[in-house]
Amino acid sequence: MTKKVLITHGLSKHYLYGVWLDMKLRCEDPNHSSYDLYSAKNRKVCKEWKHDVVRFIQWGLENGGKKGLDLDREDNSLGYSPENCRFVPRLVNRHNADMQRRNKTGYEGVWYDKSRGRYVSSIKGRDVLPSNKTKHLGRFFTAEQAVEARNNFIRDNKLPHHRIQEIK
Repeated sequence: MTKKVLITHGLSKHYLYGVWLDMKLRCEDPNHSSYDLYSAKNRKVCKEWKHDVVRFIQWGLENGGKKGLDLDREDNSLGYSPENCRFVPRLVNRHNADMQRRNKTGYEGVWYDKSRGRYVSSIKGRDVLPSNKTKHLGRFFTAEQAVEARNNFIRDNKLPHHRIQEIK
């Protein structure tokens, strides 16, 4: 009687294996905390990577994947594929993220303060304050004024990781 031996890729301890697994779980596992941000919005893992961790790791190593960098989708409306992904510092990835679900203004870094009846503009990041805390930019009568203040702060301080927002 011969024993059947299970052959694996042997890559489960590779740092990019964890990146691949988390990418898949976000898109495929309904129990993952971010599942609704991915699968519900039809953001999937491409066929090339879905069942082939070796292919993903090869791509990652050829495209700058290393410890300390995050896998980032350049266009957040699309899924994970070699054409849409890159490795970037966490700060860049965070600023490329979708807007917070609780944001009702439609603008990043702008929220409505009911108690004062004003829109608040703020910005966060290590390139703003060394402590990575939030910098308050002011209170405004309209969301558009708050966005303009934020855009001006980004321009004046030449903050490359923050995006200028179009006023709707």
